[in-house]
Amino acid sequence: MKLSRLRAGERLALAGAVALAVLLFADWFFLSTPDARLGAHETGIRGLGWFAAFLCIAAILATFAHAFTTVTHDAPAWPIVLGVFTAVLSVLALVAIIVRLIFQPTLGVDAGGADVDLEPVAYLALLASLVQAAGGLRIMGDERTDAPESHAQTEDVLRNAMRKPPPRESAAARPSRPDALAD
Repeated sequence: MKLSRLRAGERLALAGAVALAVLLFADWFFLSTPDARLGAHETGIRGLGWFAAFLCIAAILATFAHAFTTVTHDAPAWPIVLGVFTAVLSVLALVAIIVRLIFQPTLGVDAGGADVDLEPVAYLALLASLVQAAGGLRIMGDERTDAPESHAQTEDVLRNAMRKPPPRESAAARPSRPDALAD
C-alpha cells in the first residue's frame, strides 16, 4: 500500500467525501411551527430525501473505493473506472444537495405557518460536496504521466516489446502439405 500514489484530485475528493459523510449526520434543517414551543431539527440524511441521500452515499462510497484501489493496485484499470464513477456521482450529489437546499423540505409537516431554516452545517455540507466534485473532476483530467510508477510500467512494457521474436523455420525444415499440387 503506497499512500504516495494519491494525487491532488484524489486527496481533494477524499477530504470532501469524509467531511460530507460526517456532516450528513448533523442537523441541517430547523423547523419552527407556531404551535410548537421547541423547533424540530432534521439531519442531512433524513432531510434530503431518499434519492439525494442515496446519491450522496454512493458518491462517498465511490470516492473511498477509488482511493483504496489507487493505493493498493498497480494496474490502472480499476482506479480509472472508479474515478469516472467518483466524478459523475459527486457532481450528481452536488446538484441534488443544491436543489434540496433551494427547495427546502417541509419535513412532513403542513407548510401552513411552518418555517424551515437552514443550519450553518447545511452550507458546510454543500461546500464539502463541492470539494468532492472538484476533486472527482480533477481525477478525470490527471493522467499521471510523470509518476515513478508510470515510468516503471512504461519501461517494463518496452523491455517486453524488445524481446527477440522466435526463430523462423527454414523452407527445407517445413513439412510439405499433402494437398499441395506438384508442378
